[in-house]
Amino acid sequence: MATLAHQPHPFRARRALRLDLGRAGLPLFLAVLLALMTGGLLGPQGASTVWQVLALLGLVVADVSLISRRLAEETAKSKGFAFVDDVAAGAFALITLLVALRYTGALQNDLYPLTFVVVAYLSAVSRPTVSGVLLGLLVGAEVLFYGAGQSVGLEGHGVAPLVFRIGFFVLFATLAIAFHKVAAFKDQRQEAAREQRQASRIQHREQELRLSSSPESSADREAARGRLVADAVGACERASYHTLNVLKHGVRARTAVLLWADLEGRELTVRELVSDSDLVVERSIPAGSGVIGGITQRREPLNLPHLRPSYRGITYYQGPEKVGAFLGVPVLEDGELRGVLCVDRAEDVPFTAHDEQILVDAAEQIVHTVANERLFIDIEQTRYELSQFYEASRALANATNLEGVFEASLQTVRRLAAFDLAAITLFDAGTGLHTVAKAIGEGVEHLQGVSFQPNSGLVAMAVNLRHYLPVGGDHRNHRAHTFDRDTRLKGIQSLVVLPLIVQERAIGTLVLGTEAANAFSRERREMLEVVANQVAVAIENAQSYARLEELATTDGLTKLLNRRTFLDRLDVALKRAERSQAESTFILTDIDFFKKVNDNHGHPMGDEVLRQIAKVFQDTLRCTDLVGRYGGEEFVILLENTDLEGGVQMAERLRNAVADLRFESEQGPFQVTVSLGLSSYPNDSKLQEPLIDMADQALYACKHAGRNCTKTFAEL
Repeated sequence: MATLAHQPHPFRARRALRLDLGRAGLPLFLAVLLALMTGGLLGPQGASTVWQVLALLGLVVADVSLISRRLAEETAKSKGFAFVDDVAAGAFALITLLVALRYTGALQNDLYPLTFVVVAYLSAVSRPTVSGVLLGLLVGAEVLFYGAGQSVGLEGHGVAPLVFRIGFFVLFATLAIAFHKVAAFKDQRQEAAREQRQASRIQHREQELRLSSSPESSADREAARGRLVADAVGACERASYHTLNVLKHGVRARTAVLLWADLEGRELTVRELVSDSDLVVERSIPAGSGVIGGITQRREPLNLPHLRPSYRGITYYQGPEKVGAFLGVPVLEDGELRGVLCVDRAEDVPFTAHDEQILVDAAEQIVHTVANERLFIDIEQTRYELSQFYEASRALANATNLEGVFEASLQTVRRLAAFDLAAITLFDAGTGLHTVAKAIGEGVEHLQGVSFQPNSGLVAMAVNLRHYLPVGGDHRNHRAHTFDRDTRLKGIQSLVVLPLIVQERAIGTLVLGTEAANAFSRERREMLEVVANQVAVAIENAQSYARLEELATTDGLTKLLNRRTFLDRLDVALKRAERSQAESTFILTDIDFFKKVNDNHGHPMGDEVLRQIAKVFQDTLRCTDLVGRYGGEEFVILLENTDLEGGVQMAERLRNAVADLRFESEQGPFQVTVSLGLSSYPNDSKLQEPLIDMADQALYACKHAGRNCTKTFAEL
């Protein structure tokens, strides 16, 4: 059987041809310019040859082919050409125009300004880089024309005309790009304004339809539910239009119109309309005007037959419109007026009781549609809020320290309610002090870490009452203080102070404030109270964890690091010093004749001596230094990034500070001294155990030297 050879698809072949023509744009442009420069196409004015005509026609055909390809691909993909394709298309257009103008003697022809128009157009529709390349090619072409014209002695090829044309090319290109940018910027602003108007319309419509249980919400929540609200508003409008359309044909009316009340119930606006008349108003009408007023006031159906032609009580018409019969019913939801549903006929044909029932059913259907959409939004909001509560619980559960709990708490609250200031206070029942543990926002940041006594402020009262304050969430009395008496919250219109309660105990408060009025509605406050309960439990857990960690890592008597924790951190510090190649000094010290203190003054006084010396060490050393109780009356210290000379200076300062202490006992006042042994990392050793042993040897040398002194291992 004979093998069939693969044949290219005709469409692919045509597409490949157009692609080759497009890619050939730049070489063809340069080839034609070279011919022009050598006079091949310039010729005498008005003289033409067959080859010139064929060349011009070929360029036109190639140009049309390339432009058609561009249009086809832009339509198919809605994407711009690649850089080379854009330059090729522009080059074809320019060379076609230049050859045509040169062929007709354009230097002495009024058609030459067409070149400026083409340059302006290409600059406006092309990318800036493409416009620059095309402008460069055109300037190069003019220079080549100038050279070709000089070689054959044509008139009009002087330097001044050349500079004039190039200047106009640049001017037209720049102006076109500028005008295009301005127009694009204007279009963007108009589009943004249109989107803003649409968003405002949807928000206003949402409030009118009562789709949201609370009109205010934070920016994050608005962003999360924006599409949902827009879909709900659209669904209500479509359902209302469909209902009115069916109603109009069902009762054979000329107009079926739904007038919806604003939030105050003072005005009615045409929300949906199906009518054969062009005179229905587009503005709001007073709720008490004409026959509409009778319906809104009595909240009962109104059927008016046999209306005289001059009757003007149908206020939803903006001009004289003959109405023979009118029927309107109130749109009620739980006894509240939401709007008025009306139909009318031009003919004097009264509406029947059956028509009235149809209208009543239609009004109920509209209310049910709005209620269903509202319910759907409420369900979605509830799901969103539950997801936030879940995220809050997870974030708070993962926070094991107080700072982490504070950060997670405020992040969770910000997702549920917008605020300009926030603070978390803690209450110590033992001391009776309130402490601002966390504060963010203008006017309260300086309060962080501040403690104050119980007073008549909102924070103290919320803890005492275990109830949120102020009632209603409005910060009406700006003279009332929230924290201490010296702090006033300026510009705050809405404020809520929520007690943090754990097992019926108030351990602090969560304070939120914002410059927006009516920001903390009942629904919002109830959500925040749930979060406040979670925050309270998380704070209690973090405090318990901190107490357990303190018991596991610190010495119960002196509150210094215990031996195990100190050795663990010493190992980490030595590895850090090894990486940074820094020196460190290790100190081992004990209290001289401490046994005599216990024997002469009692063990309680001995414990007090240990506590006081530990406090001297903590107050004197840097926060980066390690200090711990090694056992009995011995203490250990690591001075990071400190050479041996600096370590000796610090050891002497500690020794003198201890010697200055005075203790009072029943046997009378007394003083104590300490001895200190030092070793150096890495000079004496790079390992932990040898470093401790060398410091112990230096301390032993102190004992033999009479105590109350400082010795280094290097001195031994």
